[in-house]
Amino acid sequence: MLDKNRKVLTALTIKLKHTTDKKQRGVFIMASVLMLLGISAFTLASISAAVNRHKIMKSTTSTAKDSYTATKNELRRIGSQLRVVPMSSIKSTNTNMSHTILTSNYEGANSQPLKVFDVTVTHHDSHFDTEVSQRFLNYPAILNIPSIFQSTSSDTNITQWLFNRSVSTLTAKYFPLSNTTNECVDLKEATMHWVTGDCELNYNDVDHSSASTPMLLIVEDGDVLVTAGTPFYGMIIMLSGNTTKHSVTIEHGASIQGALCSNTPISLQQFGSNSYAKQVLLNLQKAPKLAKIMSIPGSWSNNLKKEL
Repeated sequence: MLDKNRKVLTALTIKLKHTTDKKQRGVFIMASVLMLLGISAFTLASISAAVNRHKIMKSTTSTAKDSYTATKNELRRIGSQLRVVPMSSIKSTNTNMSHTILTSNYEGANSQPLKVFDVTVTHHDSHFDTEVSQRFLNYPAILNIPSIFQSTSSDTNITQWLFNRSVSTLTAKYFPLSNTTNECVDLKEATMHWVTGDCELNYNDVDHSSASTPMLLIVEDGDVLVTAGTPFYGMIIMLSGNTTKHSVTIEHGASIQGALCSNTPISLQQFGSNSYAKQVLLNLQKAPKLAKIMSIPGSWSNNLKKEL
């Protein structure tokens, strides 16, 4: 009887052990599954967060790039306007932009009037402000005025002295707001005229000029006639690209006050007056319509004033 009971107890113990092992394995499997699900959920959340961060960074980068491009274009627009437009008249084209302009006046090696503009443009955004700065130099197209010697005799390097350009490379495009024509008939009210061919000047052609508002007249491969009673204020430059000897005729009562220059010998028939006038030439050099502007290398800077 005792042996029989032992067998029963042994069988129950073995069965209980098997049942316990199954439960433990089940718990382990469930725990493993839950752990894997947790890892998967964490990984998915991490990937989702990374994707969102990437989208935000991509959107922010695109916005910053667009803001930078718009700000840079606005800076260039302002820089080009500074040549002839007063600072007080320059307005921003974008309501989200503002600008500041600081000026400094200098004098060149040969007393050239120079002006430096420090321009800063800021693009205001809900996330950050994009700020770009650039320094511009405003300088005269006439770098040096001619000497009295250069106004009484030809000089093969006259354009090099006046404009830092050789005769072969100097064109009307060098001068801002230049007026190009093939004849001197009813010249427009402009500071600079480039005439190809003969030029006959009468009072109506130059009545808008004076000692304080002189003209620059370049005559390429042509003769010049200043008719009787016509006063010309400024500088006439005769340019010849060949061996032809061109002529300048100043009739009775006519005058050239400023300078008459040429790169080759010319034939001068003077019945009126041809007077070297330094102050007239200085006024011409300072003429706003003859001013040029350039960005100063190395002066560019940009900055994000407020980061995300």
